[in-house]
Amino acid sequence: MNKATETISLIAPPVRRLIIVVLDVFLLLGCLWLATIIHLNEAFIPSTAQLMMALTAPLVAVPIFALSGLYRAVIRYLGEQALWVAAKAVTLATLIWAVMIEFSGLLGGITEVAHTTLFVYWSLATVTIVGGRLMVRELFWRPVRNRFKGNNVLVYGAGEAGAQLVQALWHSHDLYPVAFLDDDARMLNRELLGLKVHSMSNLSRLIENYGIKEVLLAIPNASRSRRREIIRQLQCFPVHARVLPSVSEIARGKVNVSDLREVEVEDLLGRNAIPPNQELLTQNITGKTVMITGAGGSIGSELCRQIIRLKPKQVVLFDNCEHALYQIDRRLKERELVNPGNIVPILGSVLTQSLVEHVLDKYQVDTI
Repeated sequence: MNKATETISLIAPPVRRLIIVVLDVFLLLGCLWLATIIHLNEAFIPSTAQLMMALTAPLVAVPIFALSGLYRAVIRYLGEQALWVAAKAVTLATLIWAVMIEFSGLLGGITEVAHTTLFVYWSLATVTIVGGRLMVRELFWRPVRNRFKGNNVLVYGAGEAGAQLVQALWHSHDLYPVAFLDDDARMLNRELLGLKVHSMSNLSRLIENYGIKEVLLAIPNASRSRRREIIRQLQCFPVHARVLPSVSEIARGKVNVSDLREVEVEDLLGRNAIPPNQELLTQNITGKTVMITGAGGSIGSELCRQIIRLKPKQVVLFDNCEHALYQIDRRLKERELVNPGNIVPILGSVLTQSLVEHVLDKYQVDTI
Protein backbone atom coordinates (compact mmCIF):
# COMPACT_ATOMS: atom_id res chain seq x y z
CA MET A 1 0.00 0.00 0.00
CA ASN A 2 1.46 3.36 -1.02
CA LYS A 3 1.42 6.61 0.99
CA ALA A 4 -1.71 7.91 -0.73
CA THR A 5 -3.76 4.83 0.10
CA GLU A 6 -2.38 4.71 3.66
CA THR A 7 -3.48 8.35 4.16
CA ILE A 8 -6.97 7.61 2.81
CA SER A 9 -7.26 4.57 5.08
CA LEU A 10 -6.61 6.76 8.15
CA ILE A 11 -9.66 8.94 7.39
CA ALA A 12 -12.76 8.01 9.39
CA PRO A 13 -15.51 6.29 7.32
CA PRO A 14 -18.12 9.10 7.85
CA VAL A 15 -15.59 11.68 6.65
CA ARG A 16 -14.73 9.53 3.63
CA ARG A 17 -18.41 9.23 2.75
CA LEU A 18 -18.83 13.01 3.02
CA ILE A 19 -15.84 13.51 0.73
CA ILE A 20 -17.36 11.13 -1.83
CA VAL A 21 -20.70 12.99 -1.67
CA VAL A 22 -18.98 16.35 -2.26
CA LEU A 23 -17.00 14.89 -5.14
CA ASP A 24 -20.18 13.45 -6.68
CA VAL A 25 -21.85 16.88 -6.49
CA PHE A 26 -18.98 18.59 -8.30
CA LEU A 27 -18.70 15.78 -10.84
CA LEU A 28 -22.41 15.97 -11.69
CA LEU A 29 -22.28 19.75 -12.03
CA GLY A 30 -19.22 19.41 -14.24
CA CYS A 31 -20.96 16.81 -16.39
CA LEU A 32 -24.01 19.07 -16.86
CA TRP A 33 -21.83 22.05 -17.76
CA LEU A 34 -19.79 19.99 -20.24
CA ALA A 35 -22.97 18.48 -21.73
CA THR A 36 -24.30 22.00 -22.38
CA ILE A 37 -21.04 23.05 -24.05
CA ILE A 38 -21.14 19.96 -26.27
CA HIS A 39 -24.74 20.73 -27.24
CA LEU A 40 -24.13 24.43 -27.95
CA ASN A 41 -20.72 23.78 -29.48
CA GLU A 42 -19.37 26.91 -27.80
CA ALA A 43 -18.18 28.17 -24.42
CA PHE A 44 -21.01 28.56 -21.93
CA ILE A 45 -21.26 30.64 -18.77
CA PRO A 46 -24.52 29.87 -16.94
CA SER A 47 -26.75 32.63 -15.64
CA THR A 48 -27.85 32.69 -12.00
CA ALA A 49 -31.17 31.06 -12.87
CA GLN A 50 -29.48 28.38 -14.94
CA LEU A 51 -26.98 27.74 -12.16
CA MET A 52 -29.83 27.29 -9.67
CA MET A 53 -31.48 24.83 -12.06
CA ALA A 54 -28.19 22.95 -12.44
CA LEU A 55 -27.86 22.62 -8.65
CA THR A 56 -31.11 20.65 -8.59
CA ALA A 57 -29.40 17.82 -10.52
CA PRO A 58 -27.06 16.72 -7.67
CA LEU A 59 -29.79 17.52 -5.11
CA VAL A 60 -31.90 14.85 -6.81
CA ALA A 61 -29.03 12.45 -7.51
CA VAL A 62 -27.30 12.30 -4.11
CA PRO A 63 -30.33 11.00 -2.15
CA ILE A 64 -30.92 8.38 -4.86
CA PHE A 65 -27.26 7.34 -4.67
CA ALA A 66 -27.58 7.08 -0.90
CA LEU A 67 -30.75 4.98 -1.09
CA SER A 68 -29.04 2.73 -3.64
CA GLY A 69 -26.26 2.04 -1.16
CA LEU A 70 -23.43 3.67 -3.11
CA TYR A 71 -22.15 5.48 -0.04
CA ARG A 72 -22.26 2.33 2.11
CA ALA A 73 -20.11 0.29 -0.27
CA VAL A 74 -16.42 -0.15 0.51
CA ILE A 75 -14.93 1.06 -2.75
CA ARG A 76 -11.70 -0.97 -2.53
CA TYR A 77 -13.86 -4.15 -2.59
CA LEU A 78 -16.39 -2.84 -5.10
CA GLY A 79 -17.67 -5.60 -7.38
CA GLU A 80 -19.32 -5.57 -10.77
CA GLN A 81 -22.78 -5.77 -9.18
CA ALA A 82 -22.17 -2.54 -7.24
CA LEU A 83 -20.99 -0.81 -10.42
CA TRP A 84 -24.19 -1.89 -12.17
CA VAL A 85 -26.19 -0.45 -9.24
CA ALA A 86 -24.29 2.84 -9.67
CA ALA A 87 -25.18 2.98 -13.38
CA LYS A 88 -28.87 2.36 -12.61
CA ALA A 89 -28.84 5.02 -9.88
CA VAL A 90 -27.44 7.62 -12.31
CA THR A 91 -30.10 6.70 -14.88
CA LEU A 92 -32.92 6.97 -12.33
CA ALA A 93 -31.59 10.30 -11.00
CA THR A 94 -31.41 11.74 -14.53
CA LEU A 95 -34.96 10.67 -15.37
CA ILE A 96 -36.41 12.07 -12.12
CA TRP A 97 -34.53 15.34 -12.60
CA ALA A 98 -35.81 15.68 -16.19
CA VAL A 99 -39.41 14.98 -15.15
CA MET A 100 -39.13 17.41 -12.22
CA ILE A 101 -37.96 20.20 -14.55
CA GLU A 102 -40.73 19.44 -17.04
CA PHE A 103 -43.59 19.55 -14.54
CA SER A 104 -42.23 22.33 -12.35
CA GLY A 105 -42.14 24.74 -15.24
CA LEU A 106 -38.67 25.80 -14.10
CA LEU A 107 -37.19 28.08 -16.78
CA GLY A 108 -40.03 27.23 -19.11
CA GLY A 109 -39.77 23.48 -18.79
CA ILE A 110 -37.54 20.89 -20.32
CA THR A 111 -37.30 22.81 -23.59
CA GLU A 112 -34.73 25.01 -21.83
CA VAL A 113 -32.67 21.87 -21.23
CA ALA A 114 -32.42 20.31 -24.66
CA HIS A 115 -33.04 16.59 -24.94
CA THR A 116 -29.58 16.22 -26.46
CA THR A 117 -28.05 17.90 -23.41
CA LEU A 118 -29.90 15.50 -21.11
CA PHE A 119 -28.65 12.47 -23.04
CA VAL A 120 -25.06 13.72 -23.04
CA TYR A 121 -25.33 14.58 -19.33
CA TRP A 122 -26.62 11.09 -18.54
CA SER A 123 -23.78 9.51 -20.56
CA LEU A 124 -21.09 11.66 -18.94
CA ALA A 125 -22.52 11.20 -15.45
CA THR A 126 -22.68 7.41 -15.83
CA VAL A 127 -19.09 7.21 -17.05
CA THR A 128 -17.87 9.65 -14.38
CA ILE A 129 -19.66 8.16 -11.35
CA VAL A 130 -18.97 4.55 -12.29
CA GLY A 131 -15.51 5.22 -13.71
CA GLY A 132 -14.50 7.33 -10.73
CA ARG A 133 -15.25 4.48 -8.38
CA LEU A 134 -13.33 2.08 -10.60
CA MET A 135 -10.31 4.40 -10.47
CA VAL A 136 -10.46 4.58 -6.67
CA ARG A 137 -10.76 0.79 -6.50
CA GLU A 138 -7.67 0.46 -8.68
CA LEU A 139 -5.87 2.96 -6.45
CA PHE A 140 -6.30 0.52 -3.56
CA TRP A 141 -5.87 -2.72 -5.51
CA ARG A 142 -2.87 -1.98 -7.72
CA PRO A 143 -0.37 -1.56 -4.82
CA VAL A 144 -1.69 -4.79 -3.29
CA ARG A 145 -1.46 -6.64 -6.61
CA ASN A 146 2.09 -5.42 -7.22
CA ARG A 147 3.37 -6.19 -3.72
CA PHE A 148 3.69 -9.96 -3.74
CA LYS A 149 5.25 -10.75 -7.11
CA GLY A 150 7.45 -13.46 -5.58
CA ASN A 151 4.54 -15.88 -4.99
CA ASN A 152 3.24 -16.12 -8.53
CA VAL A 153 0.46 -18.64 -9.22
CA LEU A 154 -1.73 -19.68 -12.14
CA VAL A 155 -5.50 -20.12 -11.85
CA TYR A 156 -6.99 -22.95 -13.88
CA GLY A 157 -10.54 -22.02 -14.84
CA ALA A 158 -11.42 -18.69 -16.45
CA GLY A 159 -14.98 -18.75 -15.18
CA GLU A 160 -16.90 -17.11 -12.35
CA ALA A 161 -15.15 -19.18 -9.68
CA GLY A 162 -11.76 -18.31 -11.18
CA ALA A 163 -12.57 -14.60 -11.29
CA GLN A 164 -13.76 -14.60 -7.67
CA LEU A 165 -10.64 -16.52 -6.62
CA VAL A 166 -8.36 -13.97 -8.32
CA GLN A 167 -10.13 -11.10 -6.54
CA ALA A 168 -9.79 -12.95 -3.23
CA LEU A 169 -6.09 -13.56 -3.88
CA TRP A 170 -5.51 -9.85 -4.51
CA HIS A 171 -6.79 -9.17 -1.00
CA SER A 172 -5.15 -12.15 0.71
CA HIS A 173 -1.57 -10.81 0.41
CA ASP A 174 -0.26 -14.39 0.08
CA LEU A 175 -0.36 -15.35 -3.59
CA TYR A 176 -0.18 -13.31 -6.77
CA PRO A 177 -2.14 -14.58 -9.80
CA VAL A 178 -0.38 -13.83 -13.08
CA ALA A 179 -2.56 -15.62 -15.63
CA PHE A 180 -5.44 -18.03 -16.23
CA LEU A 181 -5.31 -21.51 -17.73
CA ASP A 182 -8.36 -22.92 -19.49
CA ASP A 183 -9.21 -25.52 -22.11
CA ASP A 184 -12.20 -23.59 -23.48
CA ALA A 185 -11.20 -22.40 -26.97
CA ARG A 186 -13.61 -19.46 -26.69
CA MET A 187 -11.66 -18.05 -23.74
CA LEU A 188 -8.11 -18.49 -25.04
CA ASN A 189 -6.05 -15.31 -25.54
CA ARG A 190 -8.82 -13.22 -23.97
CA GLU A 191 -8.41 -11.23 -20.76
CA LEU A 192 -10.31 -11.64 -17.51
CA LEU A 193 -9.69 -9.07 -14.74
CA GLY A 194 -6.64 -7.94 -16.69
CA LEU A 195 -5.10 -11.46 -16.76
CA LYS A 196 -4.60 -13.32 -20.03
CA VAL A 197 -6.16 -16.76 -20.55
CA HIS A 198 -3.67 -19.39 -21.78
CA SER A 199 -3.96 -23.00 -22.88
CA MET A 200 -2.11 -25.87 -21.19
CA SER A 201 0.34 -25.86 -24.09
CA ASN A 202 1.77 -22.60 -22.72
CA LEU A 203 2.30 -23.96 -19.20
CA SER A 204 6.03 -24.65 -19.59
CA ARG A 205 6.67 -21.12 -20.84
CA LEU A 206 4.58 -19.59 -18.03
CA ILE A 207 6.44 -21.61 -15.40
CA GLU A 208 9.78 -20.44 -16.80
CA ASN A 209 8.78 -16.78 -17.28
CA TYR A 210 7.01 -16.24 -13.94
CA GLY A 211 8.66 -18.82 -11.68
CA ILE A 212 5.33 -20.59 -11.11
CA LYS A 213 5.34 -23.16 -8.32
CA GLU A 214 1.59 -23.55 -7.79
CA VAL A 215 -1.54 -23.96 -9.93
CA LEU A 216 -4.93 -23.35 -8.31
CA LEU A 217 -7.84 -25.27 -9.81
CA ALA A 218 -10.97 -23.09 -9.80
CA ILE A 219 -13.31 -25.57 -11.51
CA PRO A 220 -15.78 -26.50 -8.75
CA ASN A 221 -18.43 -27.75 -11.19
CA ALA A 222 -16.05 -30.04 -13.12
CA SER A 223 -16.57 -33.78 -12.90
CA ARG A 224 -14.10 -35.95 -11.02
CA SER A 225 -12.94 -37.49 -14.27
CA ARG A 226 -12.18 -34.02 -15.67
CA ARG A 227 -10.29 -33.05 -12.50
CA ARG A 228 -8.32 -36.28 -12.70
CA GLU A 229 -7.39 -35.53 -16.31
CA ILE A 230 -6.21 -31.99 -15.50
CA ILE A 231 -4.21 -33.06 -12.44
CA ARG A 232 -2.51 -35.81 -14.43
CA GLN A 233 -1.51 -33.21 -17.03
CA LEU A 234 0.03 -31.10 -14.27
CA GLN A 235 1.96 -33.99 -12.73
CA CYS A 236 4.76 -33.82 -15.30
CA PHE A 237 5.46 -30.18 -14.43
CA PRO A 238 7.32 -28.93 -11.32
CA VAL A 239 4.20 -27.32 -9.87
CA HIS A 240 1.99 -27.98 -6.86
CA ALA A 241 -1.78 -28.19 -7.40
CA ARG A 242 -4.55 -27.13 -5.05
CA VAL A 243 -8.26 -27.25 -5.75
CA LEU A 244 -11.49 -25.54 -4.81
CA PRO A 245 -14.19 -27.85 -3.43
CA SER A 246 -17.17 -28.86 -5.54
CA VAL A 247 -20.14 -26.58 -6.07
CA SER A 248 -22.16 -28.43 -3.43
CA GLU A 249 -19.40 -27.75 -0.90
CA ILE A 250 -19.16 -24.01 -1.61
CA ALA A 251 -22.86 -23.37 -2.23
CA ARG A 252 -22.67 -20.09 -0.35
CA GLY A 253 -21.74 -18.53 -3.72
CA LYS A 254 -18.56 -16.70 -2.69
CA VAL A 255 -15.08 -18.10 -3.24
CA ASN A 256 -12.47 -17.54 -0.54
CA VAL A 257 -8.77 -18.35 -0.47
CA SER A 258 -9.44 -20.51 2.58
CA ASP A 259 -11.56 -22.81 0.38
CA LEU A 260 -8.43 -24.04 -1.39
CA ARG A 261 -7.27 -27.46 -0.26
CA GLU A 262 -4.75 -30.08 -1.25
CA VAL A 263 -5.58 -32.57 -4.00
CA GLU A 264 -7.05 -35.68 -2.41
CA VAL A 265 -7.40 -39.17 -3.78
CA GLU A 266 -11.18 -38.77 -3.68
CA ASP A 267 -10.86 -35.97 -6.26
CA LEU A 268 -9.39 -38.43 -8.74
CA LEU A 269 -11.35 -41.64 -8.33
CA GLY A 270 -14.57 -40.83 -10.17
CA ARG A 271 -16.42 -42.83 -7.50
CA ASN A 272 -16.86 -42.92 -3.74
CA ALA A 273 -13.89 -44.24 -1.78
CA ILE A 274 -14.05 -47.94 -0.76
CA PRO A 275 -12.49 -48.91 2.60
CA PRO A 276 -9.54 -51.35 2.13
CA ASN A 277 -9.56 -54.95 3.27
CA GLN A 278 -6.68 -54.83 5.73
CA GLU A 279 -6.24 -58.63 5.94
CA LEU A 280 -5.99 -58.96 2.16
CA LEU A 281 -3.51 -56.08 1.95
CA THR A 282 -1.27 -57.59 4.62
CA GLN A 283 -1.18 -60.97 2.86
CA ASN A 284 -0.09 -59.41 -0.43
CA ILE A 285 2.21 -56.63 0.77
CA THR A 286 3.92 -57.32 4.09
CA GLY A 287 7.32 -58.91 3.40
CA LYS A 288 6.63 -58.98 -0.37
CA THR A 289 8.07 -57.15 -3.37
CA VAL A 290 5.45 -54.73 -4.62
CA MET A 291 5.47 -52.79 -7.89
CA ILE A 292 3.34 -49.62 -8.17
CA THR A 293 2.64 -48.35 -11.68
CA GLY A 294 2.00 -44.65 -12.06
CA ALA A 295 3.79 -44.27 -8.72
CA GLY A 296 4.40 -40.54 -9.15
CA GLY A 297 0.76 -39.67 -9.79
CA SER A 298 -1.71 -38.51 -7.17
CA ILE A 299 -3.31 -41.94 -6.70
CA GLY A 300 0.01 -43.74 -7.10
CA SER A 301 1.70 -41.50 -4.52
CA GLU A 302 -1.03 -42.24 -2.00
CA LEU A 303 -0.74 -45.97 -2.71
CA CYS A 304 3.02 -45.76 -2.09
CA ARG A 305 2.53 -44.05 1.26
CA GLN A 306 -0.03 -46.62 2.41
CA ILE A 307 1.96 -49.60 1.11
CA ILE A 308 5.15 -48.46 2.88
CA ARG A 309 3.27 -48.54 6.21
CA LEU A 310 2.58 -52.27 5.66
CA LYS A 311 6.35 -52.99 5.62
CA PRO A 312 6.98 -54.58 2.22
CA LYS A 313 10.35 -56.20 1.52
CA GLN A 314 10.90 -54.05 -1.57
CA VAL A 315 8.97 -51.37 -3.49
CA VAL A 316 9.40 -50.84 -7.23
CA LEU A 317 8.23 -47.40 -8.34
CA PHE A 318 7.23 -47.45 -12.04
CA ASP A 319 6.35 -44.19 -13.82
CA ASN A 320 6.86 -42.53 -17.21
CA CYS A 321 7.22 -39.00 -15.78
CA GLU A 322 10.77 -38.35 -14.57
CA HIS A 323 9.91 -35.41 -12.30
CA ALA A 324 6.98 -37.22 -10.65
CA LEU A 325 9.11 -40.34 -10.17
CA TYR A 326 11.93 -38.33 -8.59
CA GLN A 327 9.51 -36.59 -6.20
CA ILE A 328 7.86 -39.77 -4.89
CA ASP A 329 11.22 -41.57 -4.61
CA ARG A 330 12.67 -38.69 -2.57
CA ARG A 331 9.61 -38.39 -0.31
CA LEU A 332 9.47 -42.10 0.50
CA LYS A 333 13.17 -42.25 1.34
CA GLU A 334 12.84 -39.19 3.59
CA ARG A 335 10.17 -40.96 5.64
CA GLU A 336 12.62 -43.69 6.66
CA LEU A 337 9.81 -46.23 7.00
CA VAL A 338 11.71 -48.60 4.78
CA ASN A 339 15.37 -49.07 3.88
CA PRO A 340 16.12 -46.58 1.06
CA GLY A 341 17.96 -49.39 -0.75
CA ASN A 342 14.68 -51.30 -0.95
CA ILE A 343 12.99 -48.57 -2.98
CA VAL A 344 13.68 -48.96 -6.70
CA PRO A 345 12.59 -46.22 -9.14
CA ILE A 346 12.01 -47.31 -12.76
CA LEU A 347 11.45 -44.74 -15.50
CA GLY A 348 9.38 -46.09 -18.37
CA SER A 349 5.96 -46.91 -19.74
CA VAL A 350 3.89 -49.95 -18.81
CA LEU A 351 3.08 -50.19 -22.53
CA THR A 352 6.69 -51.28 -23.15
CA GLN A 353 6.19 -55.01 -22.66
CA SER A 354 9.87 -55.96 -22.74
CA LEU A 355 10.72 -53.44 -19.99
CA VAL A 356 7.85 -54.57 -17.76
CA GLU A 357 8.83 -58.23 -18.17
CA HIS A 358 12.46 -57.40 -17.39
CA VAL A 359 11.53 -55.51 -14.20
CA LEU A 360 9.17 -58.25 -13.02
CA ASP A 361 11.81 -60.89 -13.57
CA LYS A 362 14.78 -58.92 -12.16
CA TYR A 363 13.09 -57.87 -8.90
CA GLN A 364 10.85 -60.96 -8.52
CA VAL A 365 7.74 -58.85 -8.05
CA ASP A 366 5.01 -60.54 -5.97
CA THR A 367 2.27 -57.91 -6.17
CA ILE A 368 1.47 -55.18 -8.72
